[in-house]
Parts: sequence; structure tokens; C-alpha cells
Amino acid sequence: MLQAMKHEAFYTSGIYSEESLNLRVGWMAPENPFCESMPLVNEEQDIVMIFHGEDFSRNRSHLRLKGDRSPAFQGTSYLIRLYEKMGESFLRELNGWFAGVLIDLNQRKALLFNDRYGMQRLYYHESDDALFFSSEAKSLLRVLPSLCEINPEALAEYMAFDCVLENKSLFKGISVLPGGSCWTLQRGQCRKGRYFKPQSLEGTASINENDVVDRLEQVFLDILPDYFHPSDRLAISLTGGLDTRLMIAASRDARGLPAYTFAGNRDTFDVRQARHVAEATGLKYQVMRLGEDFLKTFPKLAEETIYISDGELGLSGTHNLYLNRFARKIAPLRLTGLFGSEVLRQGRILPHAPKLNGLLNPDLDQHIADAERRVVSHRAGHPLTAALSADIPWRTHGLMSIERSQVTLRSPFMDNDLVELLYAFPNAVRESKSVQQELIRRLNPQLARILSNRGHASDRNPFVRTAAQMFLWFLFKLDYLYFFEAPDWMLKGLSRLPQWMLGYHKFEHYRIWYQHKLAGYISDMLLDRRTLERPFFNRGFLQTAVKEHMAGRRNYRNEISAALTIELIMRTLIENNMATDVAEAIPQLPQNVSQVRHSPAYS
Repeated sequence: MLQAMKHEAFYTSGIYSEESLNLRVGWMAPENPFCESMPLVNEEQDIVMIFHGEDFSRNRSHLRLKGDRSPAFQGTSYLIRLYEKMGESFLRELNGWFAGVLIDLNQRKALLFNDRYGMQRLYYHESDDALFFSSEAKSLLRVLPSLCEINPEALAEYMAFDCVLENKSLFKGISVLPGGSCWTLQRGQCRKGRYFKPQSLEGTASINENDVVDRLEQVFLDILPDYFHPSDRLAISLTGGLDTRLMIAASRDARGLPAYTFAGNRDTFDVRQARHVAEATGLKYQVMRLGEDFLKTFPKLAEETIYISDGELGLSGTHNLYLNRFARKIAPLRLTGLFGSEVLRQGRILPHAPKLNGLLNPDLDQHIADAERRVVSHRAGHPLTAALSADIPWRTHGLMSIERSQVTLRSPFMDNDLVELLYAFPNAVRESKSVQQELIRRLNPQLARILSNRGHASDRNPFVRTAAQMFLWFLFKLDYLYFFEAPDWMLKGLSRLPQWMLGYHKFEHYRIWYQHKLAGYISDMLLDRRTLERPFFNRGFLQTAVKEHMAGRRNYRNEISAALTIELIMRTLIENNMATDVAEAIPQLPQNVSQVRHSPAYS
């Protein structure tokens, strides 16, 4: 079962078994400096914790102030000490993306828990006599081959919104632990509790608009040092946007750190502006590019992407695995500006994926219509709650699972202190970029003057700024049309555009790749008898879509991506696990504590 989660040779693993509780846990993961000594055990050796992820709660300082300087509780062992002092409520104090298991031998119980928003995902399956859980669905499929069946309702949601909604997975019988959960396993029973719900913050009293920038500045200055530690194992993922710029402007620890931007064979505007930011702040900057070997090895990378992400990052996300493998060679920690726009500014909640125009059979179309009706309730209510509890953990899980397979991913924009402050912001403040721009100007005026990738900048002539915004918007739309969503009637005109006008914003050119350099692979896979006989597809439509796209007469990029994603899910996750020998999938774990980095595997 653990082998199902070993995606790289550098992963380390461990096992823990407590036969008296009928509990077995295995873990496997890449290097994570926060949890290098797993499992955690208290001095009496009657409390054991396996923790996956990171915590930025700063409760270590709180404990030291109370005089607890015991060497046994330095490092991450303070988590055990918090439980001893606070019981299950210690989870309310934690701050980060994590999941784990705590075993209390005195009380003969185990706790299964995750972070506030479920960013560190846990899948589970309940049988009549056991609870199986894992950070990756594929390991449950490996040990329970009877679950190797696609959930058509979840697949329809995935096709409609690029994610599975609520607490479902793509597989029948496998669910997702809700964010903020603490499940207690004791005396053969499972008590399913929640220690946190974002709605509890909605009643936060609003602060005066004139105080917003001051309060935001203080919070950023307070929380950022934790996210830049340890600096010798960290690199910054830098873009031309405002979110990473705010992070750099507010940090006193960024100078001299390595930084990088992902790109293709030419410099995007992200690269150009990120380079200016790096020069202004003393970062050691480089560009990580998609090389020719990316397309040469695409079939293998595509299979790995679908497998590692449990099918939740589609074919057109394959480049992320390639690039994050390079990122790991620079540093195991990757600090990003992820989710800044979602939490600082009100964005769209669960946007629709592009329509698939007849690719799927009518039964799935009906499930898609049902999903579109259900999603209305998730978009309603407080926009920050909708972003934190639904949009971010559901829509970004696939991409984050690929990134986390190579590096430990960090972002300060979901820090507890920041989120609690943002609930106090007046709605009008969160609907504009002005506060973010003003804060960057206050913290680092030089950075504020550098144009963002959308043309935003402070202390620039308004005419110049507006012209830059219009020009960059035009180039962004041009890239979007050419490389992604060109309507059929525009294809001939777009094909005549000079290359110097293209690629300023987008480097992932899947529409063009499918038509040319990947045409053989696409045709071999989608016109294969196994694919055409799948019950999900309109066979005639799929055959026509492949041929018309290759000929350049129609744009079927979305349909090709969706069809091949589904086919790879079937081949790598369903069919490969259906013949698994269950006795071989569940190893006999020894009754001992084994130290290594981890990811909860099963119980």
C-alpha cells in the first residue's frame, strides 16, 4: 500500500502499529524540514503523533514563556505537549496545512485530524468493521480493489468545474475528510467531530476602512518570518503579480534567497517583471524553462500526473510535474503567493470549466446539469468563507498534489491571523486592489513602481499606467485565444499572426502541441479501441474531434484534454489496481515506532 505512494526515489517512509487498538499507520513523503523526526512520542511513551505538513502557530514561543524549556519538547515535539495541556482542543491552535494521527494509549483512543480548510487532504473508506484512510486515494484502491469504479456524479462535477465538489472523490466508496475535522476512534466507534468551521469567523466586527492598511501591514510583518524559515532550504516562486510582490516587500529575510519563475522557451511578462523584482530586492534569480525533453517524455509525464494527483489534475497540467522536479533541485521548500487574490480580493468562486460540446454521453450530461444547480449554494453566502471552505481546497487540490510530490509548498495568504483579519475587512475593501498596492508602496516604494503582469503600479503617470494595462490585457487575451480557446472561425486568422506577438503571458501551448508535436500520441491513445469503447464517450464525436483538431480545422483542445484525462484515470488508477492481491497490498507492520518523514497511509 505504501508503495502506491512512492513517486520518487528520494522519498522516505516509516510504519507504526499498535495491535491493542487494531491500528496500523504507514507514511511516505519527500523531505519536509518541519516533520523530519516522525513519529513524535512523549517522555512517557504513551502518546504518539504522526504529523504530515507544517504548523506556523508560534505556540512554541507561548510554551517557552510559560517556562517549559525541556529538550524533549523542542522542535516539533511541542505538538505533543500542546495535546497534553489542551486535549483535543489543541487543534484549534494550529496554523498551517496538515493532517495526522494521534494515538493516546492511556485513553485507548486515536484521533484522525486535518487542517482548518482540508488543504492537506485525507481520503477515507468505511467498511462494516474498519476505517481505511490515506492522503492519496490510489493507496485505498490498491488495498480495496472493489472500490476501483468511477463515481459518475463526481466525474460530471470534474468535467463541469475542474474539480470534485464537497467531500466526494472520483471513486465510488471513497470520501474526503471535511476541513477542520477531528475524528475520535475509540472502543470500536468513530465519533466524527469538527473543531473548526469558517462560518465561525463571519461575525467578526468590521474595522474602519482608514485602519485597514495599518492592520494588514502589522499582520504581514508579524507572520512572514515563520514562512521564510529555514532560509537555507527555501526558494521563492516569483511571478510578476502583486501577491508575491507583497510577500517580498513585507519580508526582512528575502535578500540573498534563491528565486525562480516557470516559463517556456521565451521570456513571458511574468519573467520580465519578476527579474526586475529580484534585482530590486537582492534575490538570486533564475528562470526554469520547459525544455525539448518535456514533449519527448510527455506520455510518461502525463501518466505520472494523472496517477500522482489521483486523477484530479488533468492532462493540461502535466507541465507542472516537469517544472517542480527542477524546483526541488534548488530547494525542498517552495514559498509562493498562492491564494493571495482569492483571500485579499474577491474572486470568482468555482468558475465553470470550458464546455465539452457533445464529448460525453447523455447520462453524464445530466449529472453535469445537476452539479451546476448544486454549485449555486456553494457560491452563496460570505465570499471569503466560500473561497476558503470550497473554492480553494476543491479546485486547487490536483495541482497542489503534483507540486507537493516534489516540494513542500507554502503560502502565507491562508495564515490564521491574516484570515481572521480579512473577515473584519469591509466588503468594499476586498473588492479592489488598492489596499494591496498601497501596502506594497508603503513597505517598498521601489517595488510598487514596477509594473505588475497586469499593468498595475504606483507613482506612475495615469496615462502610462492605463495604456500599459490595456496593452497587457490585449496580449493576455491574444495568448488565451491562440493557445487555448480560439473559436473555429478565428483559427485561420490566428495562424497568420507573427510569433513575436505571442507568448507574453502563456507558455503552456497545449492546443498547438496537440495538433503538432503530440499529435501521434493523442491519436494513438484516443482512437484506440479501449478508449473508444468507454461508456463515458460519444464515440463518433471523439473520433471526429481528434481528426478535425489535427487537421487544424476545429479547436477541440478541451475535449481532447478531458477525454485523455479520463482514459488515463481508467488505465493508471482503475485497471492497474483491479487485479491487486490484497494480501500483498497490506504489509504486516511490526509493533514498534519507526522514525522518518511521512504521509498517513491507512488504518
